[in-house]
Amino acid sequence: EWLELVITPYSTDSVIKRGKPKNILKELFSHLLSHEVSKASQLAMKNDMPALSVLLAQTQQSTRTLLKMQIEQWEEKAFIQFINSHLKKLYAILGGLPLINDVNIFDGLEWKRIVALYLWYICPPGVLLDNAVTEYADAFKVKNIASDPASKHNLLITEMAYDAQFHILQLNHTPQSPLNKIINPASHTKYTCDYRFSWLLMQVLTALKVGTISDIARNAIHIRFATQLEEMGLWKWSIFVLLFINEKALKFRYFVGILERNWESSGDREIEKFFTNDLKIPSHFLHKVLALKTKSKNENMSSFEHNILSNNWWEAHEQAVHHVIPELFLNRQFKILCDLLKTLFSQSKAVVYENAIGSMVYDFLEIQNDMARISEDGLD
Repeated sequence: EWLELVITPYSTDSVIKRGKPKNILKELFSHLLSHEVSKASQLAMKNDMPALSVLLAQTQQSTRTLLKMQIEQWEEKAFIQFINSHLKKLYAILGGLPLINDVNIFDGLEWKRIVALYLWYICPPGVLLDNAVTEYADAFKVKNIASDPASKHNLLITEMAYDAQFHILQLNHTPQSPLNKIINPASHTKYTCDYRFSWLLMQVLTALKVGTISDIARNAIHIRFATQLEEMGLWKWSIFVLLFINEKALKFRYFVGILERNWESSGDREIEKFFTNDLKIPSHFLHKVLALKTKSKNENMSSFEHNILSNNWWEAHEQAVHHVIPELFLNRQFKILCDLLKTLFSQSKAVVYENAIGSMVYDFLEIQNDMARISEDGLD
């Protein structure tokens, strides 16, 4: 049914120009190409070809066998050269023969129609589509009597540029074949950097556990599609694509790169909600990225705060020692400094408090506050 669906709309016009006299044989062949056997038989009867009409109506294996024997006799006695070439094509297709003498029934036909001819007329009745695809592959690879299954979008005829539909049909026969050819953009589009269909097809096939693909090739598709989405302005969805990368270090590197290029260091609450609620990305992961971005822009206070929110205690401590503490000390903002260090050490005391420079500053500020309170009490 799928083959009839994809080839019927353009079969007749590609083979015959209607309305011209003495084209009945072409029209009959056209009907057979579309698997319209009943129409072909009726047309032959209407045009005073009763014997041919009956022959067209009998497509069973026994009829093919008898017709093959008849054709062999014609060839032995050299009668075949006197038969009309269009009639030869009809005899060939009804006899299940791709070739008769100088006539090739596949001439000028695209690959899906040739597969259909193998399934409907050449292979034994009742065979699976897999058998027809195998026979077709042998016809164009070995016998060289059929056209390649080239993608109509690509003029380069290589195995990597074969039509994606052909590769899918082959996967049905050998489900553990490599997916590299089928997900190559050249198999379905003329834009070799368009990975939209490639990525979606890879996701479907891997989810169904059909075909094999290496981690390197899989990651390459994820990264190329994410890059394409970013270039299209859909950088938020490029993050979604990167989530499918299993290698954590690689995922984080590209994740950081996209966020650094596109997300404002101040953060956007709506975007953050999209990442945390819809994509289920942990908030500490996002703050880790923002900490790196703000650090590169010398926004030390923001970087310090993002490091705390990302639970990156040591980095927050280093940021405090080298930037936050000196800056607030110089501005004599001791209360703010004390509150910030209190936030840091109240959550990370076991991690960075011991032997940490910041802890000494914090202790000094605490002592200073105690002394201030004692002085105030004494005055009272």
